[in-house]
Amino acid sequence: GDLAHARKALEKQIVEINAYLEKYNAPLVCLEPSAALAIKKEWPLLAPGKPAETLTFKTLEAGEYLNKYFSINKMTVISGESAFLHHSPCHLKALKNGNNFAEILHSTAGLSIVEASGGCCGMAGTWGLNRSRRIESLGMGAALKNEIESCNLPVITECSACAMQIQRMLPGVEIHHPIEIISEIMVKNDTLVSWSKKKK
Repeated sequence: GDLAHARKALEKQIVEINAYLEKYNAPLVCLEPSAALAIKKEWPLLAPGKPAETLTFKTLEAGEYLNKYFSINKMTVISGESAFLHHSPCHLKALKNGNNFAEILHSTAGLSIVEASGGCCGMAGTWGLNRSRRIESLGMGAALKNEIESCNLPVITECSACAMQIQRMLPGVEIHHPIEIISEIMVKNDTLVSWSKKKK
């Protein structure tokens, strides 16, 4: 609740990040959709001005970054899972950039990606971590829990908080960030994958 000190610290951080990105001519890539959303939508509200505005245009969610800047050759899956249930986090939906990781896994690795329709997992950031809200939080995620049990597929989701909640509801479920699956295909299955940077 100390907005004055939070704003001061954030303004300093924004300047430092922009300087680093300018030095290396690089975007800011976020594995967590929540991080990308906060930087693009919330930081400009707390620390309005040109620096925050500049950073919003340089910030990309990781799946969007891969789809936007790289051409990914066909990946051959030699072993492992051939289908996954994809839980799209609320903050990924709020970014309105599509399900980039799911598209990559389907189009380049030929994996079957089933989009979950059970809705929010119920974690809602730190809200669902509060002991007094545990029952309500788990209740909100009940539809998703039932869908995961019914599909009987390993789960992929871009959000670590969602993954935490899903594991809390279903301790035995296999769950990964999509980039872990890409890494597994590239490394563990010894598949040759070349990444060619797209021309802007």
